[in-house]
Amino acid sequence: MKLIQHNKHIIKRLTFFAIGFLLLILNTTVIMAEIPPTPVVGRPLLFGNFINNVSSEGTGTITMSADASSNVTASSGIILLNSAPRQSAIVTAYYTKHTSYHSVTVTFDPSVYLKNGTSYSVQFTPSPTTPNNSFNFNNSKNDTGSIDIYIGGTLTVGSPSVNPAGSYSGQIKVYLTYNN
Repeated sequence: MKLIQHNKHIIKRLTFFAIGFLLLILNTTVIMAEIPPTPVVGRPLLFGNFINNVSSEGTGTITMSADASSNVTASSGIILLNSAPRQSAIVTAYYTKHTSYHSVTVTFDPSVYLKNGTSYSVQFTPSPTTPNNSFNFNNSKNDTGSIDIYIGGTLTVGSPSVNPAGSYSGQIKVYLTYNN
């Protein structure tokens, strides 16, 4: 009989211990590393159409602003045409309710060569972005949302014999670093 009472006492203690342990687990917050949001390309960078009238030994440039205005300027030897759209690129950075990152740094390769499908290429050099290459998220309301990052840059064009008429395209790798 003492053995049965002793076993009941042990079972009662184990039950209280198990309930206490479960309550401890239920009240514990699990902290996990946050996965940074994935940037999404919202629209491509388009320089539009232009006439290349650069001298045989020179180069010309076309510069796209890195903002919503998508202003384009050209150096001598380049004539901009209004027959095609021109726009700065947009990469969208998303954040969630639980984003704890306070700032984002935007970097990309210093220059990229855009090709026309054959052996010809033009050099593209990205400019600082809008917002600046390093900017802060304002997630004080613990909300979800996004920030558009505008990307522009300068296209360096050689003479028509070096860069004949055609469609030049390529990819720019944009790196977003989320900082605490």
